[in-house]
Amino acid sequence: MRAMTGEMRPRSGDCPDALNGPLHTKSDDGLRRMHIGRILMRHDPEHPASRPCVKLGLGAARQLALAFALLIPSMISAQDAAGHQPLTIGRQDGQRPLVFGNISAVAPTPDRGVLVLDMTHQELRWFDESARHIASVGQNGRGPGGLRQPNALAVTADGLVHVVDDLNQRISTFRLSPVEGTITHLRDTRLPFPVASICAIGQRLFVLTLGRMKLIHELDADGAVVRSFGDSEHPDAATLRHTRAEGVHTLEQLYNDGTLACDPVSRRVALVTSVRFMVRVFDDDGRALWRVVLNNADPQEILVTHGGAAVQVAPNRETGMRSAADGVAFNDRGDVVVTIMHERILAGNGTRTTYDRRTLRGADGGEYSSGESPGLIRAIAHGKYYATRNSPFPQVLIY
Repeated sequence: MRAMTGEMRPRSGDCPDALNGPLHTKSDDGLRRMHIGRILMRHDPEHPASRPCVKLGLGAARQLALAFALLIPSMISAQDAAGHQPLTIGRQDGQRPLVFGNISAVAPTPDRGVLVLDMTHQELRWFDESARHIASVGQNGRGPGGLRQPNALAVTADGLVHVVDDLNQRISTFRLSPVEGTITHLRDTRLPFPVASICAIGQRLFVLTLGRMKLIHELDADGAVVRSFGDSEHPDAATLRHTRAEGVHTLEQLYNDGTLACDPVSRRVALVTSVRFMVRVFDDDGRALWRVVLNNADPQEILVTHGGAAVQVAPNRETGMRSAADGVAFNDRGDVVVTIMHERILAGNGTRTTYDRRTLRGADGGEYSSGESPGLIRAIAHGKYYATRNSPFPQVLIY
């Protein structure tokens, strides 16, 4: 949305002069809320006798109506289930560090800040709890600390940050220095296989890999496998009925692809598989505790493309919707929170994305709560949700 600037000209004597400024409507969420709030109230807390401005000129009234028509839908969609406005990191245009490309991972820091991994710009960005940018690190390349396709992120109990780079097939480790406000590269650890997701319990790292007999592996500091667990599963008959071609080796990888989350308190690892809407939970020694399939999940059709060399999820033919369970996190009670992203194909090749939150009991996986979410929940810490969304532009939501 383009910036819109106009003059509001109240009749003399209706408002304090300090409030009679121009109306600015920006694309940035924070600015929109601030200015719309001033338009609504037109109160000055420093002037006890202040009152709403109700006698606006005709031009200003039209601008006000237009502002509401354009901004209110996006403001409502950004609210969480309780109606609170999330703290937003990200802008539609401008320069880095507040403009993101593809946000591949988000992780809270011990000092209540947040780390954002940008795959497009090959950067790790650090923000404090008020969304102020502290530092960034990363450059395209294979050299020390270089990032080519950073796709996953974890923070261990010692405060070290571990970034998985899919193309470099390694983990790059960094140290945050809150006093200096810097991010320092420490080492690069070669991985024995490609890694799709990572999480941490204490100083122990757990990774998800595809195309192997076991899906989850604990790694030591040198990248060697300590233990492996979580059997790789084969597509069943129900899944094959939603597949336009069979016998493709990459189909099994898509069937098992997902996201990991770790709970340092209960010492458990959760895996949610994207296209099957299945949640599997293990203890930190690899013992399977429970598994459930989320209720009322929309069956997905798996489309084989490029002559059988690749697979992707196609929209459901009946609903026109493509869905994926791509977010998983443990809350402070040890329950598992899963986010399903729904993408509906609209007329004119547009899309509309919504998010469905499900909460499962940590003890047995029973679903006891569900509702809409303003974004894809990536982590829960310090009593807050850390989520991302791509529409109308890539951003991080904290609420």
